[in-house]
Amino acid sequence: MAWVTTLSTDRVACDRRIDFWNAAACSALIAQCADPVDRTRFSGRMRCGDIGDIRVVELGSEAATIWHSREHVARASGEHYLLRIQRLGESVTMQDGRDVLLRAGDFTLSDALKPYSLRFSGRATFLTLRIDRALLARHIGEPERMVLVRVPGDSGPGLLASRLLCGIADTFDSVVDPVTTLRLSSAVMDIIATAYAGFCSDGDGRERRARVLRSRILNYVDTHLDDTRLSPTRVAEAFGLSRRHVHSLFESTDETLGGTIWRRRLESARLVLLDPGHAGSSLTRIAEEHGFKTLSHFSRSFHQAYGTPPREFRERARAAAPRSRGQALAPSETNG
Repeated sequence: MAWVTTLSTDRVACDRRIDFWNAAACSALIAQCADPVDRTRFSGRMRCGDIGDIRVVELGSEAATIWHSREHVARASGEHYLLRIQRLGESVTMQDGRDVLLRAGDFTLSDALKPYSLRFSGRATFLTLRIDRALLARHIGEPERMVLVRVPGDSGPGLLASRLLCGIADTFDSVVDPVTTLRLSSAVMDIIATAYAGFCSDGDGRERRARVLRSRILNYVDTHLDDTRLSPTRVAEAFGLSRRHVHSLFESTDETLGGTIWRRRLESARLVLLDPGHAGSSLTRIAEEHGFKTLSHFSRSFHQAYGTPPREFRERARAAAPRSRGQALAPSETNG
């Protein structure tokens, strides 16, 4: 469920602002430390929330350098990439001996498992998406190649992605049902995949074409999940490619095409089980509509993926439906 918490240093005593801000940023995003240019006049504002498994944090503050040190890396509770969109001002990010300058609308990736610094000499605002490494790899393949690659936000796929992601972040606090939230999470990853499919750091035309083709194949898979014949062979036939070629397109990701097909079937079925509008659909029908030949196969696969049988999952979702939208995130909490 999407929820939003807003934090500000405005009502915090000046001598406590930096500690308050750093504790809040560590809790909301990852372990880090802000070193303001002028500690006596520092102010900051933060908005954070979740879209499915994606943490979204908007940070705005006076000039500072943000450090993510080796000590911070050692405290990490998960493996993530940070996709940072520059919303206001300019900044320079440094990692692995390289640096990238971002202006309003631009975005880039940072690897949270490595130290980095983020420097901005004037007031700046950033929209940061904290994305699980495996999730990002499934959508763009070898995300490490995109680290500190500047995607321009003033034209082409970068402009589209930047505007759409910022627009979603500006409005997702109005989302109250889990089905819409999960669909929104999928849309966010598709937007990111589209941006990187049209932008390759090494200028390799073959790699760019592979990304575009991989995106088209995933779209095909999503629209044929109910076809029990859907398989890598079926996909190869639909695109006029050899089965070997299709498999090679997914070698750079952490998941085979066959694995992707079954995972997306389960994810789609999970959305249906959460949706009150499908309360009258039997489990057998849901299984059939998502390409499972038998209910037992669907139940075993679902249980293995989500830790609970589909019937019990649906009952728990119904029982939890009346719950409130969320709770405030206290700066003292730790979230890695």
